[in-house]
Amino acid sequence: MGKLHRSDIDLLKGLSIVAVVLYHMGILPFGYFGVDVFLVINGFLIILSVYKKMESGQFNYFEFLKSRFIRLAPLVVIACIVSMLVGFFGMLPDDYENLAESSVASLFFSNNILSSYISADYWNVVNEYKPLMHLWYVGVLAEFYIIIPFIVWIDIKLAKRLNAKHGGGYYV
Repeated sequence: MGKLHRSDIDLLKGLSIVAVVLYHMGILPFGYFGVDVFLVINGFLIILSVYKKMESGQFNYFEFLKSRFIRLAPLVVIACIVSMLVGFFGMLPDDYENLAESSVASLFFSNNILSSYISADYWNVVNEYKPLMHLWYVGVLAEFYIIIPFIVWIDIKLAKRLNAKHGGGYYV
């Protein structure tokens, strides 16, 4: 199954990245929506891929997860190690303890859950001093990767059942 290159999606990804960079530079007040666009694009591409592989009988849940986490894990580990090293020399003990908690959560791809539990407000000023705060995105991706194959599988099963029940009036 060959991959189709979509330049329209590349354009959306590029605009999303520019929006986020401009937001962090203080130029574009709503540039953080670029992250939302990136999540939607990723979701579209992953769901399409999972669906096609399930339909052709080539989908393996654990291989799917392994391929995703192998791509994400090295960068998360490096970010955590570098943050912990810099924090050791430049943070007060309480702040360093918070960084350690965030590092552990990030290593388990659940910094978004920790952040939600601790601050419940992503836009809170205190979050500006959390080096790993932006890894909430990786947590959302990881949870999406874990859950979405089940949703696609249920959708395929329901569509096939409806097809059989109603004489093929539904597409699978």
